[in-house]
Amino acid sequence: ILDKSDITAYYTRLSDKYVSKKERVKLVNEMDADMMISIHCNASDEWTSTANGSEALFSKRKTGRKKLTNKKLAKLLSDNVSDNVGIRNRGIIQREDLYLMHHSKVPTAIIETGYITDKSDLRYIVSKSGRRKIAHGIYNAIVEAYKFL
Repeated sequence: ILDKSDITAYYTRLSDKYVSKKERVKLVNEMDADMMISIHCNASDEWTSTANGSEALFSKRKTGRKKLTNKKLAKLLSDNVSDNVGIRNRGIIQREDLYLMHHSKVPTAIIETGYITDKSDLRYIVSKSGRRKIAHGIYNAIVEAYKFL
C-alpha cells in the first residue's frame, strides 16, 4: 500500500530472513526516518489463555519530534488497526525494556496485530483479507501520523 502512495517506505526485510534489532535501529537512525513501525503477532504463554486482540507498545523516551511522540504513534496504530480490522482493541502499553524503542531516535511503536495463540485471531491473521485489513489500518495510522510531523 505504501509503495503505491507518496510515502517512501524502507523495509528492514521483505522475506523471512532474520535481521537483528541492532541492524534495524541502525537503518532507521541513519536514514533519519520519520517514524519506525515494527509489526508483530502476539502470543500468550499458554495455549489455554483467552488473550486476544491487537495492541500497540510504546516508550516514553523522547525522540526529538515534539508533536509525534512514541505514545501518539502507538495510539494511532492501535485505534486504526482495531477500527479497520474489527477485533478487540487491547489499547496501548508502555514498555521501556524493548531494544527498538530504547535505541531509536525517531518515533517508534510496535503493533501487535493479534494473538497467534487465539484461534479466532489466528484465522484472521493468516487470511488474505485479514492481512489486507491489518495493512490498511497500519497505512491509515501512518497517514494520520504525518499530520503531526
